[in-house]
Amino acid sequence: MLTVIVPITNMAGKLQNLAKWIPIAVNNKIGIIIVHDISDSATQSELESLLSGFNSESITLTSGYYGSPGAARNQGLSLANSKYISFWDADDLPNPIQVYDSILNSKIDFDILIGQYVIRNHSVSDQIILPPKDTNIKSVAFSPGLWRMVFRTEFINELSFKQLQIGEDQVFFAECLCLSPKFIFSNSVFYEYFRGVEGQLTRKYSARPDLIEVFKIIRVLRSFVTGPAKQLLSIMLLRIQITILKSIYVGAMNFSSLSIFLLSKSFRPTSPFTKLKALSYVIFRLLRKFRV
Repeated sequence: MLTVIVPITNMAGKLQNLAKWIPIAVNNKIGIIIVHDISDSATQSELESLLSGFNSESITLTSGYYGSPGAARNQGLSLANSKYISFWDADDLPNPIQVYDSILNSKIDFDILIGQYVIRNHSVSDQIILPPKDTNIKSVAFSPGLWRMVFRTEFINELSFKQLQIGEDQVFFAECLCLSPKFIFSNSVFYEYFRGVEGQLTRKYSARPDLIEVFKIIRVLRSFVTGPAKQLLSIMLLRIQITILKSIYVGAMNFSSLSIFLLSKSFRPTSPFTKLKALSYVIFRLLRKFRV
């Protein structure tokens, strides 16, 4: 009934969370497709050792050179044949029982089932953050998180992930919104998202420029839709703008590409002073860089 797709790369010595939830998923007859995007030899051997302890046909391990989380997920999609699909990350801690039970107990058909989540801040003594419960698709659009969603396979059958280092999940969700999906919500906590984990793509500054490409793609999608979908994509664009602006302050963006973006018509800040503030800071950073 449910298959979860888990992309993995460079996770040697960091498979503890995976080892915690796999036996629970197997016991609940949840299919697991692990897609190893090879970047080292140690991860493959550790994965094989971990999975050898489960005598289950519900686990599939496939390895190759994919180059991005999106390409790895696409490989997983090509292998899945269940009614529902979820996308989980190897360094987080999903709750397979809550997800499975929510599917079983759903009284109406759905295209996307959305559960609740908690955040564990690994860099601050494992601080646990409880976000407000999401029962409104607008709040989900502002903070999507595919990992706390269940998709009906037929609904996403024609979709695929873009080959980006970051933000490919947001583009995927935006494309889902363009198809006017039928949403239902669960009050159960589906997922524990780990923040501040070493090696996370969301922490890699080199991946941040992909956010500009994500913004452009979603902006194009918005131009083709009307009504609620257009409003939801606008909310997503607002969140991406905020993330891009934050990246200015940590110096995570290439100055030339960022300046072009901020000066372009694509960038529409919510405040008339935001663009001026952002550009001023870029100039300040350039002056410091070249010691003018």
